[in-house]
Amino acid sequence: MDKQALHEAIKKGDFPTEISLSGGDYSSTDLSGSMFVKLDFSGCNFSDSDLEQSYFIECNLENTTFDGSNLTSCNFSECKSSGSSFVNANFARAGFGQSDMQRCLFSGSDISEISFDHCDLKDAQFVDCNTYMTNFLNCSLVNASFQQANAERATFLECDMREINLHDAILLQTHFEKPVIPDYDFSGMDLTLVQFREADLVRCNFTGSNLTKAFFMNARLEESRFDKAQADFAIFSGARLLGSSFRQASLTACSMQEAELIGVDFSDASMEQAQLTESKCDGAIFASAHLDYADFSNSSLKNCDFTQASLYRANLHDVDSSDVIWSGSSKAQALPTDQKRYRAQHWSPK
Repeated sequence: MDKQALHEAIKKGDFPTEISLSGGDYSSTDLSGSMFVKLDFSGCNFSDSDLEQSYFIECNLENTTFDGSNLTSCNFSECKSSGSSFVNANFARAGFGQSDMQRCLFSGSDISEISFDHCDLKDAQFVDCNTYMTNFLNCSLVNASFQQANAERATFLECDMREINLHDAILLQTHFEKPVIPDYDFSGMDLTLVQFREADLVRCNFTGSNLTKAFFMNARLEESRFDKAQADFAIFSGARLLGSSFRQASLTACSMQEAELIGVDFSDASMEQAQLTESKCDGAIFASAHLDYADFSNSSLKNCDFTQASLYRANLHDVDSSDVIWSGSSKAQALPTDQKRYRAQHWSPK
């Protein structure tokens, strides 16, 4: 079926189904409003075609070309689309669900405010794409590239993002929910207001990054590096940071309540007004750290090193300070255990 025959059939509402049109040339054709079910379009060319408000359901779209096509409000469901090209296509309000999209090319396309739901996007290329407010839900993005993409306010929910490329991407207010991104180098990146809720970020490098008001609640960050990072007002509550480093980092008013900070190196860090209540800091190093007005209430500080640390009005209420090194610190200016509060916390009816 050539492009003219397909165009005429679509306009009559006579949608072909369960046949093979493999290798066909349907470029620069008006196919808007189509309903394609179980068709084999593998190797077809839809470049510069109008497919607005069309549906592709259980179709074979492997190695198919959609470059420059109009895919506004188009829906792709349970399709095999590996190796297809969508370069410079218009995806406004489009949606992809439960589709195999490995090695697909989206470079230069505007895919803002669309959704990829349970799609396999391994090795996909989103280079220089506009992914503003795009949703990636339960997708595999292993080895995918978002280099120079605008991912502002995009959402990545429970995605496997191992070996992803985010180099030079805009990630302002991007939301990562339970992503898997271990061993990634975020050094020097602007991650202002980015959310990494319950993320797997083990052994990641955030050296010199801007993490102002970033959100790492309940994240796994073991053996990660935050040296010289700007993380004022960042939230690490409940995070696992065992063996990580924050040397010379700015952590003013950051929240680390109930975090696991065992063996963390905070040497020379600025941590004024930091909240570390009920955290586990055993063996952590706070040498020469600025901890004025920081709150360590009810935390474990066993074997910590506070050598030369500034602790003016820091709250040490009911801490476990066994074998702590206080040499040269201003511990005398810190607030000790509040006895009335202690009795209230440990009161029990007789």
